Amino acid sequence: MSKQPDLQPTVEQATATAQQLLSELTAAVAETLAKAKTSRVVLALSGGMDSMLLLELLYRLDLSSSVQAIYVNHGLSPNADAWGLFCQQQCQHRGIAFAIEPVTILDKTRNIEAQARNLRYQALSRYVVSPEHALLTAHHADDQLETLLLALKRGSGLDGLTGIAASKAFAEGSLLRPLLAFSRHELQQVAISIDLAWIDDESNQNQDFDRNFLREQVLPLLNQRFARYSQNASRSAQLLQQSQQWQQQQLASSLADIVLGDRLDLAKLQQQDKLSQNLLLRAFAKQQQLVLSQQQLDVLQTEVIAAKPDAMAKLQLGPLLFRRYQHFLYLQPQALEYPTLSPTKLGWQQLLETDNGWFFWSDSVPDFLYEAATSHSCLPLGVSASAELTLQAVAMSAPFKPSDRPTKPLKQWCQLWNIPPWQRQALAAVVFDQRVIAIAGYASACSEAEAKSWIWQGPQLRALAENNE
Repeated sequence: MSKQPDLQPTVEQATATAQQLLSELTAAVAETLAKAKTSRVVLALSGGMDSMLLLELLYRLDLSSSVQAIYVNHGLSPNADAWGLFCQQQCQHRGIAFAIEPVTILDKTRNIEAQARNLRYQALSRYVVSPEHALLTAHHADDQLETLLLALKRGSGLDGLTGIAASKAFAEGSLLRPLLAFSRHELQQVAISIDLAWIDDESNQNQDFDRNFLREQVLPLLNQRFARYSQNASRSAQLLQQSQQWQQQQLASSLADIVLGDRLDLAKLQQQDKLSQNLLLRAFAKQQQLVLSQQQLDVLQTEVIAAKPDAMAKLQLGPLLFRRYQHFLYLQPQALEYPTLSPTKLGWQQLLETDNGWFFWSDSVPDFLYEAATSHSCLPLGVSASAELTLQAVAMSAPFKPSDRPTKPLKQWCQLWNIPPWQRQALAAVVFDQRVIAIAGYASACSEAEAKSWIWQGPQLRALAENNE
């Protein structure tokens, strides 16, 4: 009977493997920082094995003088202060600047993990104040796999399945994760081989948290059964990220053609196939940080977009509200109010600020507006400086005659200009001798040939004026 070979690596083999991994890890960190052209590193330091190894790698790269390590104290563990002291001592030993950022989780009854993560990144963002600054976190391939499995549990789409990005914009600089291609086991091999000191968070053993359950019960089985499972999953996430980037580029191009501000042109949307419509609607909602579920998307399509143009259909999702008016879909905060303009005297060559914007009335384009005049609402007026003009809201039944157009009630002109009913009270009418002579931003009763003066409206008027002072 032949003797089975000993598959356990020898001490020499394990040492050689750890040394090779240490070289690869060091090179990965150096390459990541070089590509990002980083001059200042902010390290998220928890005291755990992963972040302590990243601290040591930065030290070995002789970057101590350009590193600021931050320990965010969530106050969730009775050992939190001791961990902060440990991190401080480890940084002092390496000559690395260190700071503690205390944060408070106000609601400990719901999703503590998400709250802690959000507070942590908010605190860390205060240290990334330049394009050459980068926040480094020690996320690795097992973290990526856990994130993908949790996304599958939630039934996530492409956005969720892309997992953790190796790099992305953050605060005024970037967020980098140079260890993402390495497994937790590989990091631990290196950490043990160099006698690295770290602390273990007892909350990581609490399997009431889904991520901890996956880490303790599921990932060991997967990695034992399938070689390099975590690393392969991380590579899959990278490929999905590339697909997502391409999709986002295509969607951005299409959205530019059908979206103006907070409204989407439904006629142009419906020229697309059904799949493209759904993707564009999701992208439109995402511009206001709203992620549409499939059920919400179905309701939006059937109850709002498919409604009759004059039905004033709407759908509220949290603090945001979808509204349909004619052939446009609007997405706005539910609490958004359009102020009614009280009668306000419009002074000659005086910059006027109202709740409805900035206005300027003159007989010629002022120097500070000259280059930007085409980007602002500019209307001719058939009155001179001696006239007494008022900016005010007027009734929708008020008659108005634009130049070379028939007289109609203002309501009918609003319909022709595609102004939704909920925005009409915010219109600024220019009134002279109790007569509407212009609707700022839309039309004037005077032609350019008859103009004796001009009125400008635009959100940038104040800034332009201040820059000219």
